[in-house]
Amino acid sequence: MKTLIAAVAFAAAGFAGAASAAPIFALDAMIVADGPRGTADNRAEIANALGDDATTFFELGRSAIVDFTFGQLFTGGLVVKERTFGDVTAHPESVMILGGRDGAFEALTTVTNRDAQGAGFAFLFEGVYDTLRLVDTTTFARSRGFDVASIQVESVPAPVPLPASALLLAAGLAALGVARRCRPA
Repeated sequence: MKTLIAAVAFAAAGFAGAASAAPIFALDAMIVADGPRGTADNRAEIANALGDDATTFFELGRSAIVDFTFGQLFTGGLVVKERTFGDVTAHPESVMILGGRDGAFEALTTVTNRDAQGAGFAFLFEGVYDTLRLVDTTTFARSRGFDVASIQVESVPAPVPLPASALLLAAGLAALGVARRCRPA
């Protein structure tokens, strides 16, 4: 009987933990403070930083501030991909990333274009946010700013209710246990 109850508890835990964080990409972006940017390669188009297409990019512009939203709350981690044509060491760029919720922001990390090339820069964090704010911190005179190809975060999993059948099974097993104890020897 104890083995059966343990199996039910294990199955119930499996149902409750079935939700896991799913990757989501930025759906919208808004320029809070604009900075100078180039126009070559369509880099002035903010929509280039949305979604999972890392073949295009949006140049933030030096000292620019841009808020990216994802349509839901997120936590756990982010991946930022940057795209620089040519040698990233010859054109150093950087961006400070802040997590925000309901208009309040806190600094998470700073990323360089060197770190965010290829597979991107991955970073884990603990807060729950609805916005990522990117503040361009590039100081190199010949660079106009960090180039955002894509931003990916993890969604907050919704609580998964325990299936009613599992609760009924647990109640039935508990009743059997009570009945067994009350049985005359």
